[in-house]
Amino acid sequence: MLNSDREIRAIFADAGGLKAGDRVEFAGVNVGSVRDIVLRGTDVEVTMSVEGDLPLGATPSAQTKTRTVLGRKAAVLIPSADDHRFDYDTVIPLERTRSPYDLPTELGRLTDNVAGIDTGQLSDALRTSSGVLEKTSPELKDALEGVARLSDSLGSRDEVLGQLFADGSKVTGVLAERSRQINTLVVDGNRVLTELDARRFAIGKLSHSLSAVSHQVSGLVADNRDQLAPTLARLNSALELLERNKTSIDAALPGLVKYVGTLGEAVGSGPFFDAYVGNLIPGQFIQPFIDAALGDGRALRSEVPR
Repeated sequence: MLNSDREIRAIFADAGGLKAGDRVEFAGVNVGSVRDIVLRGTDVEVTMSVEGDLPLGATPSAQTKTRTVLGRKAAVLIPSADDHRFDYDTVIPLERTRSPYDLPTELGRLTDNVAGIDTGQLSDALRTSSGVLEKTSPELKDALEGVARLSDSLGSRDEVLGQLFADGSKVTGVLAERSRQINTLVVDGNRVLTELDARRFAIGKLSHSLSAVSHQVSGLVADNRDQLAPTLARLNSALELLERNKTSIDAALPGLVKYVGTLGEAVGSGPFFDAYVGNLIPGQFIQPFIDAALGDGRALRSEVPR
């Protein structure tokens, strides 16, 4: 099975917090990862593994960017304006790469430098400078007096500033300990936004489809208006007939209920049909007539009283 991954190397002045395993992006899409970072004198060489043959052009550029709020980095490949194919055996030179400032690192250095300042010596030095230059112009004198007041203010708040920097160090430590959870939260938020965008696209597509169906139905009705009109007229006539007979149907239903109940009683009393017919002559009186009808008539003559 062939491996389609390609290798791209670039020289950066500073890694800028980039690490092996970080993402490599092209046109905003994740296309690979950083494989290795090694020193090349005062610079660093970053080796990236990307998927497939990217349309980078002959002279692409590269840069690093901050991907998460906690300073996670990503390498970004930027294509050149030409239509030539990139030679993967070449190295993107330092002139076509850019490294951003690593803000957390720089703030950490600033904290260390400020915490190491001897505020007492600073106050004495500024006060001495103010005394030496006190015979200068009034404008400069006022400025130096302001500097002296600033020095005194810093000296009087030495403990407060020390506590502030100590608390800042604690906050940095807590963020470092929770970096995985915070990064997961940010990534999950991106997933939610991506899903919402997908749902928005699906709803938009559904709305477009419904609009098309509505247009087709409107056209169908318009094309068959002559055929639909008589059908609708007959349907209206049938509805009017049903409405007129609704009263008769409603009156018949209670009688039908009674009839069904009586019929159930008649056929449910045994293996026979039990019924009553009013004003019917008893059997012993009409038996001779039945026999005569079924026979030759002699039974009728013998039974009829004289």
